[in-house]
Amino acid sequence: MTKSQDYKKGLERLSMLNDLIHCWTTELPPDFNIANPDVLSLCYYPLKIATAGWMTFVNSMEYTVERYEYSVEGNWLDELKALESHLRYFQRWRRRAADFEVVVCSTAGFIRYCSANPSLWEALAREYDCLAQRIDWYGQRFEAMVPVLASLVQSLKDGDPFKRQLTSHD
Repeated sequence: MTKSQDYKKGLERLSMLNDLIHCWTTELPPDFNIANPDVLSLCYYPLKIATAGWMTFVNSMEYTVERYEYSVEGNWLDELKALESHLRYFQRWRRRAADFEVVVCSTAGFIRYCSANPSLWEALAREYDCLAQRIDWYGQRFEAMVPVLASLVQSLKDGDPFKRQLTSHD
């Protein structure tokens, strides 16, 4: 098999540019008019590739939330510096989620606004709606964990007996 045949099968897609070349040489976007292409049809493959990138982001949010939710009984509850670090980390994730949800919702709005044939593009817009919902969901989970961690930090700073009960594993 030659290198170009391998590429056409998707075996050498190493960058976004290579992905775009692969997509455009494999199949044209739906409703593409080569004589007079509209903005949305030119954006179709970049939007699909961005969707995959957003899914990676959402999956990393899910992993992070679940990792910390299930590690509440870990030894890091005894360490003030570690707990403060986790608190800042959650606050950053929470802000990131809010910012990115706006971007994803705006993209869905762009797709709907620019579409001359809404039924053709609604599936792509719904993908972005779904991403926004998942980002919002994990953002809310980060939001819920921030006050808990802030309380634990304060308890450790104050030498609160509640902390001893929480961290004892008798």
